[in-house]
Amino acid sequence: MTTDGGLRVAGDDPSSGRWPTTACGVTAWTEPSLAESSALYPPGVATAEERLRYYAARFPVTEVDASFYRPLAQRTAALWAARTPPGFLFDVKAFRLLTATGPR
Repeated sequence: MTTDGGLRVAGDDPSSGRWPTTACGVTAWTEPSLAESSALYPPGVATAEERLRYYAARFPVTEVDASFYRPLAQRTAALWAARTPPGFLFDVKAFRLLTATGPR
């Protein structure tokens, strides 16, 4: 754990461009229960952009659940990348029509 409360794997430097062997994060920075809770975000961190910046300063990875329901727009991915530090990882779920869990 870092001094600011974030979790990092010992020896992993996000700016090195190397993937960590282990990364710890939560499901998403837009998850309503987390967004509304003061357990993860302090008062004043209200928008999705602010939450992503705050989150990415403390965790090295997040899951992108939205990609399961629809393909991501290139502009959206570019904005996320611009709002996170080098080496931050997005664990992107496969689109449901490419998996066995799509509509039947």
